[in-house]
Amino acid sequence: MRRGFRVITIIFLIFIISNACYSSSQDDSQDQFIDEKINNLKDLIPHPIISITSDDDFISLGLPGNGSITEPYRIENLNITFSEAGIGIYITNTTKHCVIQNNYLDTFEDSIYVNNVAPFTVVIQDNIILFSSSYGVKLKNSEGVAVSQNIIAYNYLACIYLYNCSYSVIIHNYSIGHILILGSVLISVGSSDFVEIYNNTCVSSQGDGILLYFSKNAFVVNNTCIDSHQNGIWLKQVCDNSLIANNTVSGSFRGLDVWESSHLEIVNNTCVENKWGINIFRIDNSIVKLNKLERNSKNGLSLGTGAYHNEVFYNKIKKNILHGVHASEKSDNNLIYLNNFINNNVGGKSQGFDDGTRNIWYLEGLKEGNYWSDLEKRGPYDIDGISDSQDRYPLKELIDLKNPTESKGFMFIVVILSLAFSSIAIVSRKKFLVKEK
Repeated sequence: MRRGFRVITIIFLIFIISNACYSSSQDDSQDQFIDEKINNLKDLIPHPIISITSDDDFISLGLPGNGSITEPYRIENLNITFSEAGIGIYITNTTKHCVIQNNYLDTFEDSIYVNNVAPFTVVIQDNIILFSSSYGVKLKNSEGVAVSQNIIAYNYLACIYLYNCSYSVIIHNYSIGHILILGSVLISVGSSDFVEIYNNTCVSSQGDGILLYFSKNAFVVNNTCIDSHQNGIWLKQVCDNSLIANNTVSGSFRGLDVWESSHLEIVNNTCVENKWGINIFRIDNSIVKLNKLERNSKNGLSLGTGAYHNEVFYNKIKKNILHGVHASEKSDNNLIYLNNFINNNVGGKSQGFDDGTRNIWYLEGLKEGNYWSDLEKRGPYDIDGISDSQDRYPLKELIDLKNPTESKGFMFIVVILSLAFSSIAIVSRKKFLVKEK
């Protein structure tokens, strides 16, 4: 009965993920990967839980490989289903290279737990991990771990949890939240700098889709987060110098929620049909550009308390029920220009709102402000709020956001950041034996 229930659930899981991938316009290789997972399940070998606490255990377990970077020890092709207390695969205090791949895990405690291993020695890829009463993949105190191409779902705690694992990569994973566990997170990263979170699909989290805290220089790119009960992507605290780009978030309480960090670049994200599109709180010296903020039931972009010296430009802000951009009382010295405001706050006084201090809604040097679809007269566009702000130079025509013209200063910043993050990604990928499909 248990086996039959699991098979039915896996088929249902694959159906959900396939639809999520289709709706987010992922490529055909992902569908091929999912099909291969279904076909391979019947060939897996039943196996008890595995505990490795030293390099000698790799040998005593008779695992293939020799522990080198070219011939890592391999834990593969196993079905580890265990209903009693115990971790599915536990690895600690090792220095040899190891790959955990093509397994099915369904365990009472953590399905995979890696702690205190040598840097850049562990790869976890191509596994199906379901129904853990704890974490799906738990990583602690281990630099440079790669987690790739896994299906992880219905775990009580996080699907993927990293703590103190700088230089790790989390790419091409599919995760689905547990319907009964409120507040659970799908991907959680803490105290881990230079982490790359790329091209993951997170569906139906009862908490946050992706959560980062105390993790600087993060690379959060090309992820899809659907129907998160709280935030699609939440940078909670001290995530300075991070790039959040090309992510798609819908159906969440807040699409992107970014707190207490500086020098961020929030670029080309799509936040549609959330309650709030993007919310920034105590963020300074950051760039918010080329984002698509549409049909959110509150504000498109909220500049909250402590948001200062940020630049907001080249965004498409359309059909949000309240304001396109809402600047709160304690926001200060933000520059908002060259955005398209289209049919936000319909029936209200204006599409923007400003209770802050010294926020500017135009570029004085270029004599250019924003496009406002409800502009009815020549002259300044009045911004609602106690600050009595104006866009002194409202634009008469929509800005072409496919081919925007940027000033030299802004382009220099963008080029430097892009080169820096590209270098990080290239270096990290050279250090991992990760198979991208």
